[in-house]
Amino acid sequence: RRAMRTLPLLLTAPLLYRPSAARCRLIAANDDEVLRRRIASQLRAEEEKLAQEKLVLQSRVADLAAADAREQEIYEEGGGALPVVCLDAMLPRQQLRVETDDDTFCRLLRDVGLGGVFVVTSLHFGQKRLRRSGVLVRVSLVDAPRESDSTPTSVRAIAPHRASPLSLTRAARRGQVSALLVGRRRVRLRGPPTGLQLRVGRWRREYDDSIVSERALGWGVERFVDRGATSAAAAAAMPAAAAEAAHHTEWSLTPFEVLADADEAPLYEPGGVCDAAWPAEGDSPPPASLVEAAARLSADLEAWRRLAAERSTYDDPAVTAGARARRGEPGLRLDPALLLARVCRDLGPKPPPEAPTALALWGGALINPLPSLGVSTEVRGAVLEAQGAAERVALVQRAVSRSIANLEGRRPLF
Repeated sequence: RRAMRTLPLLLTAPLLYRPSAARCRLIAANDDEVLRRRIASQLRAEEEKLAQEKLVLQSRVADLAAADAREQEIYEEGGGALPVVCLDAMLPRQQLRVETDDDTFCRLLRDVGLGGVFVVTSLHFGQKRLRRSGVLVRVSLVDAPRESDSTPTSVRAIAPHRASPLSLTRAARRGQVSALLVGRRRVRLRGPPTGLQLRVGRWRREYDDSIVSERALGWGVERFVDRGATSAAAAAAMPAAAAEAAHHTEWSLTPFEVLADADEAPLYEPGGVCDAAWPAEGDSPPPASLVEAAARLSADLEAWRRLAAERSTYDDPAVTAGARARRGEPGLRLDPALLLARVCRDLGPKPPPEAPTALALWGGALINPLPSLGVSTEVRGAVLEAQGAAERVALVQRAVSRSIANLEGRRPLF
């Protein structure tokens, strides 16, 4: 009964209280002040964020300028000493996009920094040894900060090649770090022609400290492919294999020399080969027979590009293609025309036959693109190891002819 008497008062109480006009103005003024403070605080936060981004951008510009100077110094001196990683065969101007959660590899990326360089070599699968010829690569893009408490434990290519350590992947227990590696110049590791052993980076299971025991990057002494014959006296005078100087997670410097044939210059012309006069003044032109062989290679590369870019080429299950969505069935998991258009944009204009070395390197990078189409035999490592322009042109010519026969359905690769 008492509750029933008080219920009407509770329902009508809000209607009985009406603040005065002065009270309403005071409340409105307080609300305006709170709003102004919030806006001012937001503006200050935005200004601080822009200032921080400006500092980061200025730092990156300074880092890139310093990296340009260091790279130019390497070319002027004809070599130097840098970390060496057995990753995948790359050729000048090729671009390799990677995602990694490997601690050691990300530490290397962080240490060399944006615009930094290191040497990439590859494995000779027949001899189970590393190739002493590779390429100088530049870290063009990387999202790894310079200082981080959790740095990336395996590495994979965004579109990996099946025969590369990049084809391994691990569930990302931590965030992935992306990077873009760009091939710059051909290099060769310094050392005796036979019995060469150097401390370099390579993916091995023994470098993985986790329970899963997958291959991880680590530094250790590795054997390299021999170059030619050496006398017994010279072999006896060779130094012993380098001792393990540090933990396998600590990278070390390895001496190398920069390689550049006289006819290789058009591959590195900033404005493209069409803007370069060839041959350059003072350079002797290559032999006529070599120019003719290079002209045949140039024509076959155009024929290969037309076949490889056409989707209907892969409707024939007899055509070997590692990029097929399902093995033995028509169709690819990527668009070959878009892939080759991007690859050609990265490689730049095709060098002329009068520059056979540049043309062979360009052609090897075209038929073995990154990511791989899997329609050609792997030729990049052999091209880097080849002695002279004639051998390089012949290697790429055989690979292109073999690949054309595959793409036409006349002779599968395997």
